[in-house]
Formats: sequence, C-alpha cells, structure tokens
Amino acid sequence: MKYILLVVLLFSLSVCAQNIIWSDVTFNYSSLPDGVKMFRGERQSPALKTWYIDVDMNNSGIGIKAYKSKSASGKEGITSFVPSYNAVAGINGGYFDTQTGASYSALVTPDGVSAKNISSVVRDSKTYFLTRSLFGITDTREMAVDWVYHFGSNIKDIYRFDQPIPNVQGTPAPLPSPTTGEAYYELIVGIGGGPTLVKNGIKKITYDEEVFWGSGVGLSNQDPRTAVGYTSDNHVIMLVADGRQTASSGLSLTELADVMINLGCVEAMNLDGGGS
Repeated sequence: MKYILLVVLLFSLSVCAQNIIWSDVTFNYSSLPDGVKMFRGERQSPALKTWYIDVDMNNSGIGIKAYKSKSASGKEGITSFVPSYNAVAGINGGYFDTQTGASYSALVTPDGVSAKNISSVVRDSKTYFLTRSLFGITDTREMAVDWVYHFGSNIKDIYRFDQPIPNVQGTPAPLPSPTTGEAYYELIVGIGGGPTLVKNGIKKITYDEEVFWGSGVGLSNQDPRTAVGYTSDNHVIMLVADGRQTASSGLSLTELADVMINLGCVEAMNLDGGGS
C-alpha cells in the first residue's frame, strides 16, 4: 500500500547548501497558503534538481497528515493523490511492495494505525528484528524522528527507543523489550521509512542497524531521494530529489543528511525515494 505525506489546510531568497543553489518559488504556486513555502534547488556538478516544502507548524491553520491511496492496487501517483484529499502539497511516503502495493512502513492517523513498520527481515538465513524510523507528530504538535517497534496493532503499542536495535551484518541483535523504550501514546500522525539521517542535530545514519543492506536501498550511491525532517523553530522540511538521469544524478544518504542539516533540520529521516 503506497502512503503519502500531505500538507493539508487546517511549500527566500537564494541560499547555498552542499553547493545547491536554492530559490524560493512559492510565488509560482498561488494555491499555497501562508505558512507554506516551496523552494527549488539546482547543482551544476554533479547535476542535481531538488525541491522542498517548508511548513510552519506554528500556524494552527496548517496541518500535516499521512494518507494511504484510495486505489484498489494501493498505488497512485502524487498528481492525482494530493487533490483527492484536498491537500495543498504532498510527497511520497514509506516503503511498499511494488507488485502488490503492500506496505512495509508505518502509517498512523488520529484514528489509529493503518500500517506498521516491518518488524523483521531475513538476510542470509538469519532473522534481524528491526526498530525502523518513524516521523511523528503529537497532539501538541511536538515532532520527532524515532526508532520504533510495534508490540501490537494500536497506537498504545508503539514504543520508541533512544537507539535502534544494534544489528550488525552477520550478527542479529535481540528483540527489544518495551521496558527499554517509551510508549508513544500521544502520537497522532506518523509515517515510517528509514534510515534515520539526523538525530539531535547530529548526522546519524542508522543504515546498518535498520538493516537496509540487501534491501535495494543504497547508502553511498546517488539515487532519487525523499526525506522529511523538522527544525528547532517547528518548521517541517519535506524534500525530494530527482535522480538516475543526466540532468539530475540524485543524492547518497550521506549527502541527503548533509542537505537536511544545512536546511536547519535537527532531526530527519529518509523515505522511499527511488521505488516511488
């Protein structure tokens, strides 16, 4: 099932980040309300085209929600998905099976848990339990990127942890205990994905711990990317980068983390860039 993170009504100046020249293009989108700005970025070498939405969560008239596709296949393009929910902007969300549309990533709404992060994977006949990343928003609009595990099917069963399960390739770590985590009772919006890119203002790419090796999600190769993060002054940054094209090569996860930090994110995570 494909999920998309949307900005719902309830993205200036050029700056440089990682040799990317950013331009405020909000004026090109007359439907964007106050508190939502959109920026376009370009880099000459290696070629890159990227965009991000800046959402001011201090504005009570703006909200962010995660939705799943209404399509029977579970898959739907952004251009049809966004207007179907009367949203003003949106990006693709977590991971999914490209054949069946089944979700591998969490989706949480005020109504409950529509999908859970995948709990384990098998690599070379060994089972690795997973605490994969989740971008969450609480009922008081506090935001966080956390490593989470679902001990059941409800919001009260989602626990977040200070660190991911310490998996190492070839050496799986034990399943986490709820006693070492914190129940995420106040969560009302959540979108899963991974790996985490930035935590507590520091670059922290938990690619190995979340066992993305062997998944098709590259670490150092330049690919199309999608990321979400938030700043210390309560702005959400929702970024997409084109890739695997002559005009735009894409970003590695290390580059993506640097870009999110340079845009002011104190925490950020990767979403499904290439597959979507």
